[in-house]
Amino acid sequence: MSDKDQKQQILTWKVGKLEMMIQDNLSDWSTFLRIYGENVSNDDLLDQICKLFLIKKETKLNINSHLKSLYEADDKTHMVLMNKQFMLQEPVSTVLFDIYTLFKFIFELLIEKFVKTRNEYLDRNNIKGVKRNDWSKLLEMWVEQYKLYDLSSSSIILLFLNPPLGKSGIHYKIPGKEDIVEKLRDAIYKYHYPGFCTKVPHQRLTQLVCEFPWELIMVCIKQMDDSASLPDIGLAIDIICKGLEDLSPLKWSIDEKSIPREINPYPENDSRSTKWYVESILNLRQKLKKNTKVIENYHIETAKKLTEVYNEVYKALSDHL
Repeated sequence: MSDKDQKQQILTWKVGKLEMMIQDNLSDWSTFLRIYGENVSNDDLLDQICKLFLIKKETKLNINSHLKSLYEADDKTHMVLMNKQFMLQEPVSTVLFDIYTLFKFIFELLIEKFVKTRNEYLDRNNIKGVKRNDWSKLLEMWVEQYKLYDLSSSSIILLFLNPPLGKSGIHYKIPGKEDIVEKLRDAIYKYHYPGFCTKVPHQRLTQLVCEFPWELIMVCIKQMDDSASLPDIGLAIDIICKGLEDLSPLKWSIDEKSIPREINPYPENDSRSTKWYVESILNLRQKLKKNTKVIENYHIETAKKLTEVYNEVYKALSDHL
């Protein structure tokens, strides 16, 4: 990521989106009522409410009971729900994805390096009867299988190192290096590429750097070519670990119900009750905006710190990117 892109990204974060998302919800509800008026069907009303609050639509869902429970929930619950619904953690997830992508790319290059170094080693030592790997054909085969099985992944190479179906097609045998090759093969057979997920970005980054057998691959490469130039992945991982350890936890202090809840003036099964709860929840969240902004600001500041971590990791790996 260039300095210009980083500055633009940080500027976008500073603006934030909490206020806009709350306002959008209010506007969506107002527009919905204006269009449908009193003639709105129960199904249309239910669909709109489920979309508005990310409620899972179920056959036995008692919407008024659900809305009543939601409205009466404590302030912190509403703030946590807004954090999830409006994806206020997106700045953190975005930077973690950038860091994840650096390692993903380095690991892909490492696999290619292993394949090509092995070919060179076998040729240089005039070893006959051992199958070589054709990197271009491997990529072509993986892309074909990827399309054939309609797979979805952020890395075809890492996915097909140990594919969900069939075999990778990579030949590992290296005469005279049986011990380390066997360890590498066993590690790869146990490895499953996790892919990135914005809902659990820390977990997926940790899985990638901790589970991928990069050390064994590098040992194999060095045993075949001790002059091979390899990235300092250990240093890059140390930078990440320290960066994550240095992050401050979210601190907030809030009364359970600092904003008093009103009493629903309509019968619980009345459609007017449904609309009253929706509007009351939206107004409540509008009042909780200032407190919820603490969460958004925390994510923004965390993302800024992680951007510095990204820059350090990039510097440690840049000679091999």
